[in-house]
Amino acid sequence: MNRGAVRLNDRMKIHFKGFKGGIPVMETYNIIRDPGERDAKAVYRHLHWTLPAVDMMKKHKAQIQKYPHTKLDPVTGAEMK
Repeated sequence: MNRGAVRLNDRMKIHFKGFKGGIPVMETYNIIRDPGERDAKAVYRHLHWTLPAVDMMKKHKAQIQKYPHTKLDPVTGAEMK
């Protein structure tokens, strides 16, 4: 897992920054209270979100491996071979 973001529920957003010492480095945002994502909280305040978010990212990356993204021509929008 590299970098990315996950939105959980209708109020939490997690930004994955990578790993440090085997532990995922993440920033969490309450998008209801902080829609501009200016006040990052340490993930350990929202530790109960960590496992579902990591599982979701792993499943998403597995789907991308199985069904790669379609490359589109930026001018015509047609699928590139």
